[in-house]
Amino acid sequence: MSVQEVKNQTKCWSLLAAMISFSIISASTFAVTQSNIVIPLNPEPQHSKSTCVILSLIDRAHYRRKPLDNKLSSIVFKRFLKNLDSNHSVFLASDIKFFKQYEYKLDDALLNSNLFPAFDIYNRYRQRINERAIYALKAIKGKFNFTRNERYQFDRSKSAWVSSKKSLDRIWYKRIKNDYLNLKLAGKKHKAILVTLRKRYERLQRRNQQVKAEDVFQQFMNAYTLSIEPHTSYFSPDMSEDFKIHMSQRLEGIGAALGVENEHTVIRKIIKGGPAAKSHRLHKEDAIIGVAQGNGKMEDIVGWRLGDVVRLIRGKKGSVVRLLVLPKGVISAKPKTVVLVRNKIKLQAQAAKSSIITLGKGAQTRRIGVITLPTFYLDFEAEQSTTAEKHGTTRDVRIILAKLKAARVDGVLIDLRGNGGGSLLEAIRLTGLFIRSGPVVQIRSSQGTVHINRDPDPQIVYAGPLAVLVDHGSASASEIFAGAIKDYRRGLIIGHTTFGKGTVQQIFRIKDYLYPSRFGSRVYNRLAYGKKGRQCESSANLPKAFGQLKLTIAQFFRINGESTQHRGVTPDIRMPSLFGYDDQGESSLKHAIPWARISPASYNIDRLSVAAVNKARSAHSKRIKHSVAFKYFNKLSKLYRQIKKEKYISLLESSRTATRKKREATRLSNENKLRVALGMKPKSAKDKHDVDEKNPSQLIILNEAALILSDYIAYSLRLPLIGTISH
Repeated sequence: MSVQEVKNQTKCWSLLAAMISFSIISASTFAVTQSNIVIPLNPEPQHSKSTCVILSLIDRAHYRRKPLDNKLSSIVFKRFLKNLDSNHSVFLASDIKFFKQYEYKLDDALLNSNLFPAFDIYNRYRQRINERAIYALKAIKGKFNFTRNERYQFDRSKSAWVSSKKSLDRIWYKRIKNDYLNLKLAGKKHKAILVTLRKRYERLQRRNQQVKAEDVFQQFMNAYTLSIEPHTSYFSPDMSEDFKIHMSQRLEGIGAALGVENEHTVIRKIIKGGPAAKSHRLHKEDAIIGVAQGNGKMEDIVGWRLGDVVRLIRGKKGSVVRLLVLPKGVISAKPKTVVLVRNKIKLQAQAAKSSIITLGKGAQTRRIGVITLPTFYLDFEAEQSTTAEKHGTTRDVRIILAKLKAARVDGVLIDLRGNGGGSLLEAIRLTGLFIRSGPVVQIRSSQGTVHINRDPDPQIVYAGPLAVLVDHGSASASEIFAGAIKDYRRGLIIGHTTFGKGTVQQIFRIKDYLYPSRFGSRVYNRLAYGKKGRQCESSANLPKAFGQLKLTIAQFFRINGESTQHRGVTPDIRMPSLFGYDDQGESSLKHAIPWARISPASYNIDRLSVAAVNKARSAHSKRIKHSVAFKYFNKLSKLYRQIKKEKYISLLESSRTATRKKREATRLSNENKLRVALGMKPKSAKDKHDVDEKNPSQLIILNEAALILSDYIAYSLRLPLIGTISH
């Protein structure tokens, strides 16, 4: 089918839908209600203009040069389908066969700013979603038998699309049955369950009707941009505003980044310093299935659009929000209610904090100063002011180091676990507190030029034994700091391999690059119009609201010439992990920019003893092998990983209940044994959570890191070994 035929077909659909709508209004005997009709969407004038700018900016400024050809067209096509129906439970096999005509034509469509193929696919998707909602509303009127031994496949991402509506009905029947059983096991009665499910599927149908052309455009543009590289994305005007709020870090919410997975709102990241982090009851990959305001009624949010969920969770500072949460990876678990008080997430809440871990007893003790750094923060307004007091990571850590030295600590451990980055300037300045002067990071632009960022200050604030604790959540600026400390051999790197995010992004406003613009900026679409290109022209009657493009423009390299991208920073001494990181990090993202190497910078290596590191590594291995605490830590890890691999769940109520009770009892038993080994009090299933209490799975890693640094100090200075923590 040609592009022109697609246009004609879409116009016919629009005309037919309009005729049907008129018939419904004029004929009272017509059986179908207006809500059962999905009127096809069409691209709007500003979308073709935005497409021109997006393609031109990617061609001109993106770090990766990826030709827009048939190969990329196929990748975009598959990603678009995956974004719409990742669980293969909406489209039919016949739909996919029909869509195949576009697989190698999306490149031509994009080059010509023709969005009709994308809208044709999305309109079919909306049609199928409407059919599923209608089926679900009929299915909940029937009776469900929970004494039958059958299973529901909740993860169909690797399964084929089915060929008939009857097969799709069977999949959805089990899904609806599972939804009912989840609510029943949560304590809801039959009538309340029916009300919840009816509202859920009516909302699915209603929100499907409310999709706007801008939503379709954003979905398709991101299928294209993310097929080039995972950190390049398009923000619609509404999403641009949300992104601005997020970047300002003045959110009055819970302090968590959210995403969507199989109809559930999933926590992607807990922001340190926010209400979610302080509660210790929410974790990455937990699913939020309900939201309530204060003591109000719990609103079921399964199937909601992410933007609507975020707006529901946000609220006035000091107000209470209640969340109904399914624990990470445990689809059969009983939901828990988490009560949070909304607050602004300010720099102060994420500021560096310190503590001291005392090892040993009596005369044989060693004190390790711990600096916990949630992010690399910088007050940009104060930085630009000539009078305001400077507030940032380096200033605060400098003050903390002075206090730790006054307390006569034997070594310093900097905890960067979960630190996703922040200010590059602060990462460079912080490195400077521990080295004399020299290069800290190299940055290669999309043009291939390399710039070296240096610490110009020859003063060393702390010259004693140093270790840096990292995990897979340590990214970007954290990796720059950890990489520099490792390259200078200034300190030990302990933990897990870091995330591997070693690229630089910049935001471009679409409207600034339409000709003529008030900024006088011009971009030329060379992809579609040859080397000379053609300006992306604006128009007087276009709406003022245009989106933004987040573009990857450069790559970070360590001073040894190796990139932090993709591979991250590997620790000198590895730690066991609770959840496992096989499917996380930059290396797990499709189309991520690969690891690379450039020429190393010139720098002087410090005095870290390789022999002492090797001995500390050996002592660590022996210690955790015989550690009671790590024994139960590893059992918890095994349980979580086992649950994560599951793709099916029983619909037999007795089996489901027994499995839930057994798993919860096993988890609580192992966690309590871990708590006792760490000097903490055991808990019962009914105990309320203490928000001020430390997480035992986090504490065990921190304590072991302190012991490793203590061992290194002992081996390098020929001092006695101390193998215990003073609780």
